[in-house]
Amino acid sequence: MRLLEQKEANWSTIAPYLDTLLLPVYRYQLEDKHLQLEEAGKIEYITEKLEKRLIGRVLLLPAYSIIGKNNLLLENMISDLNKELVHSGFHYTFLVILEENGVTNHLDTSMANILSVKKDADSETELERLYEEVITIWQSE
Repeated sequence: MRLLEQKEANWSTIAPYLDTLLLPVYRYQLEDKHLQLEEAGKIEYITEKLEKRLIGRVLLLPAYSIIGKNNLLLENMISDLNKELVHSGFHYTFLVILEENGVTNHLDTSMANILSVKKDADSETELERLYEEVITIWQSE
């Protein structure tokens, strides 16, 4: 279920069935009016397909994006997101981020699970791997 497709009036009937947030997080480059969206495209594709496979329990949030290559800025943004999402009322939170960014090893995952997408891996293979990772986390509790 996608957040932007929901009507506020229907939310109270849908919300009790949703226990998982899925949030795509990515960077993009914009330099001399040249836009590089490879990371965004891969993350968006995988999260949209993942949401469809996990339909019924998952709310897909709009992507959180950042411009530039600054890892510290990205780490701080994700840390802030973690602090905010802990109050969401959802039992599970998954941030989907490209592994290449180098920030996944330094993140506090006590509040949100990090689903790391491998840049050079096939998107369908990554989708299957992340799907299994979510199912494993669901079943572990």
